[in-house]
Amino acid sequence: MFAGLRIALPLAVVGAAVAEFVAAGQQAGLGSLVTTSAAQANLPVTWASIALLCLLGCSSSCSSRSCAGASCGGATARSTAKG
Repeated sequence: MFAGLRIALPLAVVGAAVAEFVAAGQQAGLGSLVTTSAAQANLPVTWASIALLCLLGCSSSCSSRSCAGASCGGATARSTAKG
């Protein structure tokens, strides 16, 4: 059950950003902000919004792993137990 969640959460962020790339100007999200700021050659805003999208994807990936009982490092309690 949690394996699907680990895949679906980061891809949901990617899907939302791509949908906003396509509908740029019609929605007010990070995807449209990337498109609009890149068209205006506002590179600091472009890179900041790309970094935020990366952070959202990574944090959703870590949160799905913590729901499954694993740490963000990927090691479970069983694999680190000695004995």
